Amino acid sequence: MRIPAVPASSLLTVVVALALGASSCSASTVDNRDDRAVTSASVGDATRDSDSADDSPPGTVPDEVPTDWVLPLDAAVEDLTGYSEDAVVTAINDARFDYIVNCMIAQGWEFDLSDLPPAAMTEEEQQTRTVTGQSAYYISLLDAELPTGESQPNSDDTEARSSNPQTSQEFREDRHECWMQAETEFPNPINSLWPWLAAALEDLNHKVRQDDRYVLAQADARACIAAEGYDFRTSEEGLNYFFDMASAVWMRYESGDIDEDAARAKLRDLAMKETEFIETDFACSKEIGRVGFLVRSEYEEQFLAENGDRVALAATEYAEKLEPLREFLLARKEG
Repeated sequence: MRIPAVPASSLLTVVVALALGASSCSASTVDNRDDRAVTSASVGDATRDSDSADDSPPGTVPDEVPTDWVLPLDAAVEDLTGYSEDAVVTAINDARFDYIVNCMIAQGWEFDLSDLPPAAMTEEEQQTRTVTGQSAYYISLLDAELPTGESQPNSDDTEARSSNPQTSQEFREDRHECWMQAETEFPNPINSLWPWLAAALEDLNHKVRQDDRYVLAQADARACIAAEGYDFRTSEEGLNYFFDMASAVWMRYESGDIDEDAARAKLRDLAMKETEFIETDFACSKEIGRVGFLVRSEYEEQFLAENGDRVALAATEYAEKLEPLREFLLARKEG
């Protein structure tokens, strides 16, 4: 069974999710809410209901956004540390996977990097995961476990699966233990940096929430989603619902509470509903993504002009926490 890699996410998305009150959870056996990307079509839409916008600053939003969608704070931290968040996330996966391989071999299993997903997903894979959602991603992990030459499970493949040691409960338990050890050995330094910055940015987050342009875009998106029959107040609320439902099924499968066929059936049902919501959300949230990015950029530029030294100090502390990953960061950079 393959273990999901830590997906890359915008540093800002983490800040917004923490500071604006989006829900979070602790590490699970497969994905960490604080590590995962917010797979919303909208950038920065991690808020709940907005407050009154009576004191919002006037302004307009340009019709176009930069093609790279890089926010000022993200760019500033990359300039100060020398590494993008994508590079850091890939290095974390490289380090953890190297640890997991050695741990599994020490447990007596035949195991190498081919038994793990790539440390960095391609752009196409990232897009596929974003569009299809968490349920479909877990289904792809189940598909990866099937015997060579089989694409779908059927009643005749039970013997083939039982002869594969990697489908055994003992293998899953050992792999889970190695994975948890790897997370402890190589924690994500981003998680220790941005809670501090999120607190420092509370005033900025409040301004973004109150901005007339952002409030209007949120209201339009909520009305659009509600018109399609959904009760979720925000895109994030809907995505979190399906993430939690799919993760619960996966955890039951990992623990041996349900077998592969039952897990697949539940995940397929969830995937169909999740995909319908994601498609609706994508259509409804395009404008809030554009507006949220541009409004946020304006306030971040003001924040950096006033707090550049403070951000530089935080980035320096963050760079120090990258030291355990330096070997893997340099290997990718030189490669």
